[in-house]
Amino acid sequence: MLTSKLRAVRGAAALLAAALLLAGLSVIGDNVAMAQTRHVLRVGSGVADVGTLDPHFATNFGEYPIVKAIFNGLVDLPAGTVDIERIEPDLAESWTISEDGRTLTFYLRRGVQWHHGYGEFTAEDVVFSFERVADPAVGSPWRSEVANIKEVRAVDRYTVEIELYEPDPFALLRLVGYHSGFIVSKKAVTELGDEHRFHPIGTGPFAFAEYNPRRSVVLTAHDAYYKGAPKLAGIEFRFMPDTATRELALRTREVDTADGDSEQIWVDRMRSQGVIVELVGPGNGYFIQYNLIKPPFDNLKVRQALSYAVNRDEIVQYLGTSIARALRSPVPAGYFGHTTEGIETYEYNPQRARELLAEAGYPNGFEFEVYISEATSYLPFAQLLQEQWRRIGVTMRLNVIDHASYHARIREDVNGVIFYNATRLPIADVYLSQFYHSDAIVGKPTAITNFSHLGDVVDNIDALIEQARSELNPDRQKELYAEAQRRIMAAAAAMPYAQRYSAVARQPYVDLGYDLVAPNQFDNLFEHYIYNEKTSINR
Repeated sequence: MLTSKLRAVRGAAALLAAALLLAGLSVIGDNVAMAQTRHVLRVGSGVADVGTLDPHFATNFGEYPIVKAIFNGLVDLPAGTVDIERIEPDLAESWTISEDGRTLTFYLRRGVQWHHGYGEFTAEDVVFSFERVADPAVGSPWRSEVANIKEVRAVDRYTVEIELYEPDPFALLRLVGYHSGFIVSKKAVTELGDEHRFHPIGTGPFAFAEYNPRRSVVLTAHDAYYKGAPKLAGIEFRFMPDTATRELALRTREVDTADGDSEQIWVDRMRSQGVIVELVGPGNGYFIQYNLIKPPFDNLKVRQALSYAVNRDEIVQYLGTSIARALRSPVPAGYFGHTTEGIETYEYNPQRARELLAEAGYPNGFEFEVYISEATSYLPFAQLLQEQWRRIGVTMRLNVIDHASYHARIREDVNGVIFYNATRLPIADVYLSQFYHSDAIVGKPTAITNFSHLGDVVDNIDALIEQARSELNPDRQKELYAEAQRRIMAAAAAMPYAQRYSAVARQPYVDLGYDLVAPNQFDNLFEHYIYNEKTSINR
């Protein structure tokens, strides 16, 4: 009789525990030891879909926050800052650098677990990850970031040596959890093959749960995370490419946080309604690249004419003077190595633009068509330049497609003018290597994001970038970076026109969980997010 009663009590307690868990409450054993609510954070993502969740292939801004929540790197930047002098441990507990600067030895955390039962993270995974990114046959778009790695060796189960071809003053920065620095599971990638694209296995605070094409990606808390269980029960990324849709979702509290529209009027409007809007940087660099081998853009005077017709001030006014600035160099401001000194910046001069068009044989202008992404970080800028070029007689027809398809098409070398914006690790080499080195030219086995074919057309750009990459004297390094930027602009291979912070909106009941010292786009924001129960009552 007593045994039956005990079983009945335990059964009731188990049912209560299950009910509380479904309600989002934490329980321990048969007793409710802690009634702390764990919410699923609902994110309004400003893309129509994602093309992959494999960190070594993710390229668009909608993919990065998801893979950052799933994966870790050996090291990371401190939360709330882009201080490259305060890089901190992540999957590696500590490290040493040899006197000659060519060998980095990492001592890994023990007991870190891969999601979904894929076992313990070890040195074997680190070796596999960097070899995978570096392999031309794999085709990672981030291959150039590991070009200086000569060999990765597993000394033992928890020790890894990374040998460089040349000393690199930014070697640690290149290994943070950002694109090529993410560590993947050898076992998972090998077993899953192509399925790993949408069934990623990481070590981060959140594990993949489901992918619903053109609708959402759902993650669940990885309670065995080495830093401790996340404060959130999970994250649901809802694809909302339309700004108005995301704004309505924020107003009605259908979502808790969302990609904002980095325009002054939008930021002001949302703040007036009680929504918190953070502006995070160091900011996206916005630019176009001209395809130097596709007529009529193979004509230098045509490229110069189009550049002189770009009114940067008009674009900055459109975005908002407090969140945007004019960009006049191939390397964004705030990146180590950026300069505008001695650079042809193509200040707005429509009369000069018309003269150059006439000299190029197009006195009445010309027409051309481009593919463009529907994303709000692409389409409005194409429309602005479309109108500015119309004023000098050039007609650009826009073929609007979804963001993932846009990235696929421009890598097929179909556009004569390529619109792009990007945030990279804040050093000139990453920008220059990925967008202007000949190894990165689209169509090559090592292709990344060099759409202009610069390097095949302009001599010595590669040599400058490579020399600067391994130069340990910072003053000399800056000189080399500056010369590379001057040659890029002299060739009119690109037209940088704006740099802006990204807006991230959140409800007042969502706290970041840390202080924003220098807000940046490399944070795993969701690892820290918490709900403030005092203000979440109306959710």
